[in-house]
Order: sequence, then structure tokens, then C-alpha cells
Amino acid sequence: MEQLASDAAVMLLVGTPFLIFAKIVHGLATRRVSLAPRGSRGARAELVVWSLIAAVDSHTLALWSSVANQPEDLCAPYRPAMGADVYLDGGYFLDYPVEVRCVWPDGGSVNVVPWPLNVATALLFVTAVAIAAHAGVRAYRRRRARHHTTP
Repeated sequence: MEQLASDAAVMLLVGTPFLIFAKIVHGLATRRVSLAPRGSRGARAELVVWSLIAAVDSHTLALWSSVANQPEDLCAPYRPAMGADVYLDGGYFLDYPVEVRCVWPDGGSVNVVPWPLNVATALLFVTAVAIAAHAGVRAYRRRRARHHTTP
């Protein structure tokens, strides 16, 4: 499951520039920013989807920022005298926050956490949830108001 989630996130990360390009082309062709039809409530849903895509991309970048580097480069600031026998442990896609450990042969380890990208992931996810909750409450109020006004 971990591998499937990771592969899907990588495909999304690679595909995001194409999605943005398609949105820009659509916006230029229709002279509208949203992909949703005029007068529909789909603009909020679109905003939630874009926020979730950005959150998954940010989480994938946080994972890659730790794993893509050589262990020696990533861990050298913590124990420069330990040499090049260090290896990375952790950094699983379904874990939040992304946290990777530098492990040395003597058993010592240090957690390396890409905090800015973890904060961005949380902020984008909370934004998506807030927009969805606001849209849900607003739809509920409209439905309730419409129900009370009909005889």
C-alpha cells in the first residue's frame, strides 16, 4: 500500500505542471479562471481539489528533499567527524510529518525533518478542509432557508 501511494503521488507530482498548463489554456480560451461552468457551485470544489493536489505535492517534495540527497551530504552538519558510513532510515510516504533519520555505524542517530514543507502540507490540507466545510455549511443553510420559505 505504501508503494502504491508513493507511486501515485509521484505521478501526481509529475502531472501537476500539465494540470496547471491545461487550466491556464482553458482560462485563456474561455476568459475565466475557474474550470467550473458559470453560475455553478463547482468553483469551491475545484479550489478544494487544487488545495489537496498542492498538499500531496508538498508532502511528496518533503519526502524527496530528505531522500534525494546523499546521506553524507544530509547528515554531515550533525556529526561531521563520523565519516561516510552513514545511512538514512525512515521517510515513508504515509507518515506525517515526514521524518528521516541519519543512522551512523556506532548506533547514533539524528532526526532530519523538512519542517517548512511539512508546515506547507498541513496548511494546504487545512485550507482544503476549511473550504469544503464552509461550502457544506453554506449549502445546508441555503437548503434550510429554501425549505422554510416554501408554503
